[in-house]
Amino acid sequence: VEWLAQGTRYQVRLEVSVGPPFAPLVSRRLTSDGEITPAGLAPRRYDEITEAILREPRQLAILFDADRVRLPGGREVPRPSGVQDSASQFVHLTWLFTTRPELLQPGQAIDVPLALPRQVDVWTYDVIGHEALATPVGEVPTLHVKPRRVARRGGDLTAELWVAPTLQ
Repeated sequence: VEWLAQGTRYQVRLEVSVGPPFAPLVSRRLTSDGEITPAGLAPRRYDEITEAILREPRQLAILFDADRVRLPGGREVPRPSGVQDSASQFVHLTWLFTTRPELLQPGQAIDVPLALPRQVDVWTYDVIGHEALATPVGEVPTLHVKPRRVARRGGDLTAELWVAPTLQ
């Protein structure tokens, strides 16, 4: 994950791959560009490139206007307040947990409107509990945050988070 900020502008880049690093079976690069606002991140554009062995790369973009979200293929839907994309959601969640630490407590649930390639939908993230993660520099106390939805075959990619408040 790479986070760049300059003034009120931001860019988040996220890269995910499956398979050995020297020859991944599938890789996906996600990029979110937008504004940093008092209410968190406000994406303007999301780009996704997926590469898989024996397939042509797939590129798609989601555009965010003041009151509409344009999905790949041109379909437009209303823009919900606080909507995020697949890359910005992680930084936005971190911002929420930093500015509203009461949300980062076991048992809490956080709703995030999420613009995905096929639809805009609300995802709920549950704060599962405290976990110590072993790292090369020792154990780090974290809180496990997990999306409530279940990944569907050929559907949405889901990701769990381990938030380390002591490391911000």
